[in-house]
Amino acid sequence: METLNEKTRDFIAINKVLSPFLPRTTYGQKKILKYEFIIKDTLSFDSHWSTTKKVLEIDRRQIERIRAFLSKIGDISEPVRNGFQTVGDFAKLKRFLYILHEISKDHSAVWNFPDFSEMYTELIRRTGNSVGFSIRDSEMLKLQRKHASLTKEISREYEKLRARIENLYSVKLPHQDEFVCPRIMGEELLNSGLVEVIDETTDRFLMKLRPSRETLNLKEELLNLESKMKNIEKACLKDLITLTNKNTDILKLCEKVVERIDLDISRYDMYFALHCCIPRISQVISVKNGRFPPIQNYCEEHHYTYVPVTASLRRGTNVLYGPNMGGKTSFLRTVGLLISLTLMGFPVPAQEFETIPFRCIRYIDKGDSSGLSSFATEMNELVSSMRIDGTKLILMDEFASGTNPIEGEALAAAVIQYFSESSDVVLFTTHYPGVLNFGNNVLMCGKLKNIDASDPHEMIDYKVEKGKMKCSSLALMLASKIGVPQEIIERAREYVESKNNGRKSLLGF
Repeated sequence: METLNEKTRDFIAINKVLSPFLPRTTYGQKKILKYEFIIKDTLSFDSHWSTTKKVLEIDRRQIERIRAFLSKIGDISEPVRNGFQTVGDFAKLKRFLYILHEISKDHSAVWNFPDFSEMYTELIRRTGNSVGFSIRDSEMLKLQRKHASLTKEISREYEKLRARIENLYSVKLPHQDEFVCPRIMGEELLNSGLVEVIDETTDRFLMKLRPSRETLNLKEELLNLESKMKNIEKACLKDLITLTNKNTDILKLCEKVVERIDLDISRYDMYFALHCCIPRISQVISVKNGRFPPIQNYCEEHHYTYVPVTASLRRGTNVLYGPNMGGKTSFLRTVGLLISLTLMGFPVPAQEFETIPFRCIRYIDKGDSSGLSSFATEMNELVSSMRIDGTKLILMDEFASGTNPIEGEALAAAVIQYFSESSDVVLFTTHYPGVLNFGNNVLMCGKLKNIDASDPHEMIDYKVEKGKMKCSSLALMLASKIGVPQEIIERAREYVESKNNGRKSLLGF
């Protein structure tokens, strides 16, 4: 079961918030895209943050050094899964363990590194102290030196042959064994016996230098040498294969450590960049000055005043009442994001924050789905969410507003009442005033602040307050401010007053 389905992820914009802090390794990247809730209770929270708090104390220069290491560490998951076989596999392994060893030298008190010393020591003994992979067997070293000497000798023989041809025929040949020349010149060169034809066309030859007997002997000696080197390499790889097969579980733990280090660097970056706090786990949800970065950034870019979220929520149904543009949806997105980040083990952009550990979070709205009406889609999502086991956070934005107002208000009230005794937490935004008596916890936002402001955003007080308060006719005031004819505004106001003084709603309010 997904902790966050795609619709919920989009609603709380978690990908957008995390994108500046994405991990460097494939291990961290794969992990973060699972959106796994690693915080399941107080015990897992304490275990996780006992390490992460130490990470937050690391000097930034050290963090940059670790980050540089992580960008080079590579991915050994495929050979760990299927077995190390080739020189390329072991070159990756050596780089991986070399970098992990470098990180562990300074930070063994921060992260729990497994004991990979047996593999690392053997790799160093056989392939040298550097990050590169080159077999350092004594016999191999002798053969490598001899190989280099023979290669130079062969090169000198070809240079002498090239110089001889150039002197005899007053031509300049490229510094390669193969070359192309005009057919007339090629026929003349062929007569010398110093070259041979590889291919030809009507006007050109592709030719190569014909090695001397001495050169052929050197080449044969080189092939024999390479065969011996290959045998030594095979023997070395055989021993290393046995070693890695024996230490597969250790390597898997090493991969987990790299994943954790990578994600912790992302948490470090987020903590300082977004001025985050370390959250807490409790039996309530409480947020003090919680921020939703995408909206905060928008406000700063357009010189609006951003109002952080401060509120206390509890199990059961929490109803947020207010007009359009009052900040209800932003409230849902902020709380949903902060809880998701907490349960994924990240710091949160707030002054203080605590939450219940949820198994999953679901956002329910009236968007289109498979050709169904908006109302049917909303009901389907409600039913699906109710069937999920474990403690859930359900975000319901203007629930049942896609049907006629009387039935919509009745259905909203029934859903609020149904979840009121639940161990789940439901955040329920609504326009319907008649449902407010059914919520465990009623909040309000979107009061009128300054009707004379030139910008509609400056007219509204976005603070969330507890309790049921009378909501001013904000929609009519905004419509008037924007320029809707006054005749329409007055007629609408008469209708509102007539309804308020006349019949009650279906629910008796």
